[in-house]
Amino acid sequence: MEDISCEINYSIDYDAAYGTKLDTCLAIDGHLNVLVDDVAIFDEESICVSELYVLFSKWISTDFYGGFCYISMEHDEPVFEINIKGEVAEFESIWISKDVNSPILINKFSFFRAVSNFCQWLEKELPDIKNLL
Repeated sequence: MEDISCEINYSIDYDAAYGTKLDTCLAIDGHLNVLVDDVAIFDEESICVSELYVLFSKWISTDFYGGFCYISMEHDEPVFEINIKGEVAEFESIWISKDVNSPILINKFSFFRAVSNFCQWLEKELPDIKNLL
């Protein structure tokens, strides 16, 4: 499978995150989107990015072994799932962007890079978030 671009981007809702001072990183909400070849396949306004950071970090620590399922404290069903099949990461979500067929097939190394970048960017913006691990 060709190495298509994949990005996982976020923006933090600082107004909803304990005012202007972030003493804790337990529940940092933000806008999360996943882009594949510059097309938004997932775009949600209110996701607990600190929770996703912890789950992604644990997945990274296993060398991305197996699939990944983001089950949030805030939702009854999985927000999204990643199934690894050979060189492909299959991205599935009930919240998939309109006009996008699920599952989305992504080169797994491109997706792994996107996950790692998401965690690194969040650690730069919120250095104390590492204390959640």
